[in-house]
Amino acid sequence: MQIESKVRGKNLAIYLRKERVNENLTNNGLGRLKWLEFEIGSDKIVKKIYIDELGETKKLDEAIELIRNKDIKILLLWSIEDIEINKLVELVQVCTDSRTKILSFCESDDYIRNIKGCIRQYIRKRLIKYKKTS
Repeated sequence: MQIESKVRGKNLAIYLRKERVNENLTNNGLGRLKWLEFEIGSDKIVKKIYIDELGETKKLDEAIELIRNKDIKILLLWSIEDIEINKLVELVQVCTDSRTKILSFCESDDYIRNIKGCIRQYIRKRLIKYKKTS
């Protein structure tokens, strides 16, 4: 993967959700966080690292607020599949509004674009439906 070239020179935040209770994300260089840090090539560009416990979204909410304030240009995820649909809709909307790019270690850019496109289409349909009933 060419993550390093995609994030070079840009403000970046990393978001991970633990896959199991007491997961060690650093794990002596073998953990998912260390893998992401290796892929980006340098920790100097990472503005913030957000790690949620299994089943929680507190840190994702903080990342969304940072994106809303336009403090980062790229959010690097381990996998978009880690995010529940209601939070994913909010994340995509905020990233779209702030022009923040979502990158995933596990999914391709095309896959992420398709997910974002489906969510934006869903939001537009809901807005049209809401305007008709108002």
